Amino acid sequence: MLAWLRNYGFAALAFLAIVAAVFLAIRTEVPRPVPEYALQAQAIYRIEIGVSAFAGFYIVCLLFVSALNGRGISHFGRGGVELRRIIDETQPKPASSRWKRALARLRAGGKRR
Repeated sequence: MLAWLRNYGFAALAFLAIVAAVFLAIRTEVPRPVPEYALQAQAIYRIEIGVSAFAGFYIVCLLFVSALNGRGISHFGRGGVELRRIIDETQPKPASSRWKRALARLRAGGKRR
């Protein structure tokens, strides 16, 4: 499942972002009178809503897929956003003490201490 998400997840999420943006653009109520920033046209207003929604969903998709690949936002600046590796996959994952105690109980025959 994780391999599928890494290979095709971003494309699927981007497609869903497009579908959601189109849905929002169609279903949005256009205020009367149409705002000046929409050039007083209903179609332009709906396009602006759709593009804004897509941009927001797309950023969320990028962050989600980056997190799946062990990357996270480390810096905002004039040059943009910097993503760095936050998970070192070469290091073994430490088992928490809770899991160690649970394994010890299982090995001891399931008795609680």
